[in-house]
Amino acid sequence: MDMRARNIKPGFFRNEDLVEISPSGRLLFIGLWCMADRKGLLEDRPKKIKLELMPYDDINCDTLLQELNNHKLILRYNVNGNKYIAIPNFTKHQRPHPNEKLSELPPPIKTDKLNKTFNHGDTSGEPRTAPLGTDTLNADTLNADILNADVLNPDTHSKGGKKIPPACPQKMIVELYHEVLPEMPQVRIWNDDQRSWLRARWCEYRERQDLAWWGKFFTWIRESDFLMGRTDSDFQPDLEWLIRKRNFAKIANGRYHKKKKNKYSGIDEWLAIRKKRREKDEGKG
Repeated sequence: MDMRARNIKPGFFRNEDLVEISPSGRLLFIGLWCMADRKGLLEDRPKKIKLELMPYDDINCDTLLQELNNHKLILRYNVNGNKYIAIPNFTKHQRPHPNEKLSELPPPIKTDKLNKTFNHGDTSGEPRTAPLGTDTLNADTLNADILNADVLNPDTHSKGGKKIPPACPQKMIVELYHEVLPEMPQVRIWNDDQRSWLRARWCEYRERQDLAWWGKFFTWIRESDFLMGRTDSDFQPDLEWLIRKRNFAKIANGRYHKKKKNKYSGIDEWLAIRKKRREKDEGKG
């Protein structure tokens, strides 16, 4: 787990929600901000967390994490049998470095378990009430269609013996598009046709039924001079253009990417090499 620089303000020390938290729990809470990725997510691995944050203290990290969870300062959750931690309202109070890598961890599936989010040191020192999750789309710039879009369900289920893919998390994919490709046209209206195209791309292959894959797909687009408008052409694609079947296939196959030394011919090759590097790094750890 990488450690990152985060912000803390005076209001943290006056927050009434922290009065009932043990001193070690408060210190651990701050440390979790430094371990969390740019979306406020991290793996729920108490032994590893203790080693990183409080290696010389005689504490039970799992107990402290549960204390924070019970007071709704963090959310401990499971996705496909893996354990994670989410820090509420993280993206509103922290400013990750622009070069910090994208989050590769799945967000909480349901957000109604956490009705209170902690502000990371706002001068008022008061907690704020809001649902937990990734940054919400601005209601002033989007129609109701996207707010009623498919909800993420990580479990592929069966119907009549046939496997049904998990529902497409339309809103979260649009948020990823805005985050990774801010130079491209923003999504303001997301209608039934656009939702159906995105859902089709999501369901075509199992590997695409993962938000981390879509983050890498949008990062792959950034490597194309043509798609990013770094050529003499006035062409500028938007999300609708990117997810149309023919265009999507060309992008995935590297048709808009020039093959150079140490570059990749397509997203499949690129993802395969990244996976091998990640496994190699984990093996060293």
